[in-house]
Amino acid sequence: FPVDVGTTSQVLSTGSTPGIMEWIVPVVSPAGADTEIQFNNAGSLGGSSDFTFDTTSNFNVLNTTDPVLLATSPTIPQARLILIKDHFAFVGTENTSAADAIAVYDISVPNTISAPISTLSSSDADLEKQLYSIIRGNYYFSTANDASSNRVAIVDISDPYNIFKVVGFTHAELSVPYGLEIKDNYLFVGSGSNGKIVVFDISNISTPVFVSSYTSVG
Repeated sequence: FPVDVGTTSQVLSTGSTPGIMEWIVPVVSPAGADTEIQFNNAGSLGGSSDFTFDTTSNFNVLNTTDPVLLATSPTIPQARLILIKDHFAFVGTENTSAADAIAVYDISVPNTISAPISTLSSSDADLEKQLYSIIRGNYYFSTANDASSNRVAIVDISDPYNIFKVVGFTHAELSVPYGLEIKDNYLFVGSGSNGKIVVFDISNISTPVFVSSYTSVG
């Protein structure tokens, strides 16, 4: 071993004399291009454009030229909508023949997707034939229109293993409700057939209150 003490950035290495260790400053050139993460490539540093990191998008793993199928979920009849929150996928169905209107999957290990961890039945009229859905905070909002039901549903997903419907409702101003969005404590619903935007106050999430409606452009 060397008799002296190394300094910052030095490492111990075998010296030019066999059996003698010495302090050196390693000189290692990174592989690949800017933002590419370094990895052990057969004993040397490697880099790949499919495996990058930057301060804007953070980790990015891409292979657009040769995508690889990791897994498929159990079949869901007429699966139409999919939303991701944390490491859970919320799948909404369109067809009333589906057993589950909403099925939740744990996707923390993407190549191992098993049966849903929780579901809501499609026999609930508020969730039959969903047209559109969004997730905001701990709530899943959806529009549905089975047999002209013109429904809006709000589902509590704070515990993905035990989701439940908070409320389902309709209004005379809703006619084939489709898109929806939230601003502050107001829910805006696009009503497709009559060309209106219908606004509800959802400050009390379990009791939405109609505020107004107005005709959209076009």
